[in-house]
Amino acid sequence: MVRRPRVLVVEDDPLALMMLMLDLQADGFNVDGVETVREAVQFLGANGAELDALVCDLDLRDGSDGYAVARSARTHNPAVAVLYTSGVGRPEFETRKVAGAGLSPKPWVAQEIAQRLRRLLG
Repeated sequence: MVRRPRVLVVEDDPLALMMLMLDLQADGFNVDGVETVREAVQFLGANGAELDALVCDLDLRDGSDGYAVARSARTHNPAVAVLYTSGVGRPEFETRKVAGAGLSPKPWVAQEIAQRLRRLLG
């Protein structure tokens, strides 16, 4: 049996979160989703070592950004693949991202997210 990569999606828009989770599940990923940084930190504390990839919005409503979530994920699993999403230009991206991370602009197409994740996972 082939192991399905485990992905955490952090997206503060509930509809976008649900749609992306369903699309990634249909594309063969084992997906968990949260809407806030607090939920992400709790999830990572309990499951971060088993996580293969993180898809994280950079602009979260609770005042935090996805860069902090990615750094937290890497403390639990230094090999976790990271794909950020953003609906606005990010001139600071290259200096603030975690090593090897990708950026997918919004609006995104779920198949493109899945393809980018597969490339990041190798």
